[in-house]
Amino acid sequence: MKLIHQNWTFEIVFKENLIQRLIIEDSKIFTEIVVGLQELIKGEETKWVLSECGKVLKASCCCDLIIDYFNLDINQRKMISSLYEKLEMEIYSSDLLPMWNKMQSIMQNIVDQSIDRVGYNIIYKDIDIKNCLKMLNASFEKCCDNSLECLLEYLELFHEVMGIDLFVLINVTTFFPKEELVYLYQQAEYKKYFLLLIDRDMREIDFSKENVLIIDKDACVFDGNLP
Repeated sequence: MKLIHQNWTFEIVFKENLIQRLIIEDSKIFTEIVVGLQELIKGEETKWVLSECGKVLKASCCCDLIIDYFNLDINQRKMISSLYEKLEMEIYSSDLLPMWNKMQSIMQNIVDQSIDRVGYNIIYKDIDIKNCLKMLNASFEKCCDNSLECLLEYLELFHEVMGIDLFVLINVTTFFPKEELVYLYQQAEYKKYFLLLIDRDMREIDFSKENVLIIDKDACVFDGNLP
């Protein structure tokens, strides 16, 4: 997976067990890059291109950008929609299907009998799995106690449920101590998703697992891994 920008010569190439970091010293350039990435993920016109093996990827399907680490929502509409699809697929493709068909028949029979008793002309939609899940308000239970756990829970669920492979973390080094960031790196390596950290200032975390690019205040780009 590779991320490029039409106005910049650098390429950000995502590889397993390698964290990508982009340090942007100028506030204007920082804002332009972050806004551009947000537009990319929203599917809007932007100069950023995300590709893999020469094929342009739809960023909204494989990439997420996080700025607020204290109000992470694991029950966003797109997440719940994907959850319902997975549950529906599991029921239809497993030994749960006969149980569902039996329950569906019982529910429909109860509704039909109640309609006959009241004597009104009533129509209703088929009782399907997604409607039942909505009725039950099925959602993910939050199982974290601190900010780092919440972030890791968010990353894992979005990776497993939504198929998000790339997470762009804005100013994450500002909010978490070094030891927690090292653990974040370890989890990304273990769970097999990519991280791009974008910050204003350089902060040492673990150079052995990072590829660092720096855009200085003069808009010059250089390798931050060089001594």
